[in-house]
Amino acid sequence: MVRTTIACSHCRKLKIKCVHEGSPPCQNCQKKGRTRSGECLLTGPELKRKRMPDTPSGYIDQSHRNIRSTLADTPPTQSSELRVLINGNYEKGFAVDSKTVMAALRIFSSKFPEFRFVHLPTLSKSIQSIEENGRLKFLQRTSSEGSPVHMLCASIVALCLPIMHEMSDVSSPETFASFARDCVSIASPPDLLTVQALLTLSMYEWGMGNGYRAWMYSGAATRMMQSLRVMVHVASLLSVEKEIHNRTLWACFIMDRLVHCGKTQPFALSVYSMETHWPTSEDDFAFGESSGNAPLTNEERGPLENMESDMNHYYGILVRGFDIWARILSWVVSGGRRLPGMSLPENHPWVAGSRWKLLYDELMAWRNRQDKRLHYPQASLEGHSALGTAERFAYLNLIYFVSLLFLGREYLRFIPTPESEPNGPVDPPLLPLPAPPGWWQDRADEIFTSAAHIASLIRELEDANEPLYTPFPGFCAFSAATMNLYVSSFPRMNLDRNHITPHAINKNIEFLVKFGNTWAMGKGWWVTISHCKQLYQSARQDHSQFRGRTREDFSALEYSIHDIRGQPPTIGDYISPEVTVDDIEITSTTTNNETAAALSLQELSGFDSTQQTNVTQDDAGANRDWSQTWPLWGEQDFIPFAIEGVPFDYNMPLGEL
Repeated sequence: MVRTTIACSHCRKLKIKCVHEGSPPCQNCQKKGRTRSGECLLTGPELKRKRMPDTPSGYIDQSHRNIRSTLADTPPTQSSELRVLINGNYEKGFAVDSKTVMAALRIFSSKFPEFRFVHLPTLSKSIQSIEENGRLKFLQRTSSEGSPVHMLCASIVALCLPIMHEMSDVSSPETFASFARDCVSIASPPDLLTVQALLTLSMYEWGMGNGYRAWMYSGAATRMMQSLRVMVHVASLLSVEKEIHNRTLWACFIMDRLVHCGKTQPFALSVYSMETHWPTSEDDFAFGESSGNAPLTNEERGPLENMESDMNHYYGILVRGFDIWARILSWVVSGGRRLPGMSLPENHPWVAGSRWKLLYDELMAWRNRQDKRLHYPQASLEGHSALGTAERFAYLNLIYFVSLLFLGREYLRFIPTPESEPNGPVDPPLLPLPAPPGWWQDRADEIFTSAAHIASLIRELEDANEPLYTPFPGFCAFSAATMNLYVSSFPRMNLDRNHITPHAINKNIEFLVKFGNTWAMGKGWWVTISHCKQLYQSARQDHSQFRGRTREDFSALEYSIHDIRGQPPTIGDYISPEVTVDDIEITSTTTNNETAAALSLQELSGFDSTQQTNVTQDDAGANRDWSQTWPLWGEQDFIPFAIEGVPFDYNMPLGEL
């Protein structure tokens, strides 16, 4: 028996060797019981194409077909519609200049450090092998006929177009995203490029405010990657192919933690069950070489052991950082200090072995194991910008600062008085034992210093013309803004140790305005920022109206502050859609003549203090307005359900239900 170019459709679809004697059935069909006439048809190859030499199979387009376009001379625009004749039928599609795709790939590699699985030399060869006259043609085919390379390129272009402002004449991001979605088939045999496309689509949907879609795409990518690693003998792959597989698996790990959002469902991947090695160095990956497999993590050897410390091993550091951050967020959102038993003496945050202290110590160990040149502000962003590593440098520091912010904020007083100082929680459950001297003051300094550093990092990236208008940095900027607004209204909560100027806070807010104009997820954060500003200003100007209130009275607002998905609330009578950056401009906290904001607390909450003079009625009204009428967007435990228990996505068109 010999292997020939003649194969049956079943073997060709599964991309396996078709062994036969020259007539049907082949050996595979015999095993599957397809022995009747017509069930195994031996045919020649569908196309003849030259395979690029030394190109890893993970990026080779196996389903591309030679096509004859009726548009012999396509106008040299960035993107244009076309009609292509295939097997006697015309199919609609669109063409894009290959330079646009390559520009998107470069943006993808620099602006989305979460995804370090693209090996640019390899993928570039695959794109060159399928382009025609310098253009890529995206045909609207079914998923069974879709090209893996086209699918991945479409998802990457969709993700990067919102931040590629110089490509305004290219088709909309949704055009590319829709094409990629149509190509994806989770029922087909697993494919590495499909996994990468699913991950990219997950990030795109997250940015567009479709949290449920993002979660589902991320889960599908993870399951497909797990299946692929079972079916593919990774040890037989080339060095660069092995690392592409390895980094794609770690990208699944990171995305699982980004869209997990601290909900009660467990992580899809555990660091102790990855069954792979840590990512290799960036230099070795770029040149397709192996730097040796870093030891696997297990129960005896923690994730931080043997962690390389320099920027060349950036991805391994980032993976560990996202794992720590996700567990911090999960603890906070699931209840944090209000979880059962957390107020017991052995669980006080300064006690060794408590949940808070374990997370804090792990975060500090991760930070201390890094090269000092990775620490902002001791190391300058300008230096990394000169080396082309500014975005990676920023990501590592954003993870650290936002983690510190969330850990410390959990014990911060939600609505202090103008005279309040950091002294621990004042709402139940209280801590029965006092903290060590200076402990609360140190935590306050960490919180507000972290918020100031996040804002300055974001601003310096913009000044260096390397802005990060991507989902995770956007969330960090949003989290920093809430704390910067807080300390500007209550400076005594940091003992007047102001780390950020009013001008810097305004720049922080202006970034969020631009971010909201780029990504839908930012619109929900903008509404939350507006409410926080009004609330803090009102509490500072007249704290008597908040007498007797506790954190529980603001539970929905607090949830929105923690919401990493940025699901926008329903704009209604209690929320003004007209708030602009000028309405919440920050002025010095020392002036007594601060201009009132455009919307008062009463206007925002739908209640008029002039008509409700009774304190009890006032309390009940504010409690109702701030906790019950504020929509808990994105909350899977409480939001309405659509079909068969699937959480309702407020951004999903009704026709898609």
